[in-house]
Amino acid sequence: MSEPYTVRCFSRPFSLVSRAARLAAVVAISILLSSCERAVDFSTWVVAYNRSVDMAQNEIALLNVLRAGDNMPMVMSSVQVVRGNGSTSAVMGAMGGVSRTSYALQSFTWIDSLTASVAPTAALTVTDGFNFDVAILDTAEFEQGFLTPIRASTLSLFLQRGIPISVLLNLLVESGTFNKADGSSVTVYNDPASSSYSDFQDHLQKALRLGVTTEPPIPFVPVGPVLTAAEVKANIRSVVEGTRGGLLLMPAPGGFQLNMPNALVRICFMNADPSGPQMPQEMLCRISPKRKPQTAEGRSASGKGGPKIQAMDRGTLSFTFRSTRDVYTYLGHLVRAEVEQGPGVSPMVEQLRPKQLGGPRLVPLFHIVKDRPGTNNLVEVSYRNNHYSVPKDDSSYSAEVLNILDELVKLSKSVNAIPPTGTVVLR
Repeated sequence: MSEPYTVRCFSRPFSLVSRAARLAAVVAISILLSSCERAVDFSTWVVAYNRSVDMAQNEIALLNVLRAGDNMPMVMSSVQVVRGNGSTSAVMGAMGGVSRTSYALQSFTWIDSLTASVAPTAALTVTDGFNFDVAILDTAEFEQGFLTPIRASTLSLFLQRGIPISVLLNLLVESGTFNKADGSSVTVYNDPASSSYSDFQDHLQKALRLGVTTEPPIPFVPVGPVLTAAEVKANIRSVVEGTRGGLLLMPAPGGFQLNMPNALVRICFMNADPSGPQMPQEMLCRISPKRKPQTAEGRSASGKGGPKIQAMDRGTLSFTFRSTRDVYTYLGHLVRAEVEQGPGVSPMVEQLRPKQLGGPRLVPLFHIVKDRPGTNNLVEVSYRNNHYSVPKDDSSYSAEVLNILDELVKLSKSVNAIPPTGTVVLR
């Protein structure tokens, strides 16, 4: 006959189970809340993508400069869309068990002891990544803008941003034609590969000393003769047709005159030096101290002024602007000439600095270092088994020039190349 036994179940082990379960729930809720907060905070990813695109654009610009210098085909590409995606997952659970121990006392009473243990588990996993679309800009529309000479209005926009006129003219002007008073002319080219490169630099310095710059256009340019009130009435049909074509009938000395809105930026010269050469009035800026009051005839002639300067011997110098493609070629020739001939080929331009740093100084327009890799470079690329870079502490306008190149390329792009919407996908 079996002996009776008593079972004693202790309540404390089961209270541990409930407390551990509550702890697991709290941990799980905190993880879920943190994962929700992390899911909407994608600023770190966006900033990282922006830095990657910036680095890619600088390297593409420098690589194409080197290609253009060797007359190699250029590959104009652009990162058009960056699609970010990320995921946040939380895993929670509890691991535990119940153990039973039976033992007998001397009174032959059996005691059963139940012990429970619970260990909450939780994990938070965050993943991120991105995809990007690279567009090759090889369409006819892009090439048309890429090969079109840069406009004076673009030069004016860069000037308004504070870029020195000496930097822009060295970069954007392709050649200068010097017309002498006897009718003969000579053309000098702004290219280190040309034998007339030094002559061009001499003529450009003359233009800079005369204060070459740009100014806002005259709002209206007169078109046709001045008409009396009777003439306007007699030719009212022609006047109406002109206004439909965009002309405006405005009062003028002696009657009325049709005017055309003027959207062209004018290149002019301050010529502020009292001892400087005398120049035609239409070449001077409106705020030049040598500018005389204009008559109606003078205003009509000023709209026809071009980028010319009156030289010391009464000749004129005309500038021809490059296309964006030619700007790349010019910079590539500068790099190649400096590698072959040493420093001194790149034009020296004035760099403004505070007085406590020594004031203005002359620095190279564009300076690239070959086979000097380092950890402190603004941009660096490998090309034909050689390493080219722009050092971060480089005293030149190289960084600004690369920025101008990027903006000129953007001006050549089609509106259709821009994605209609920007989308950030969170998963």
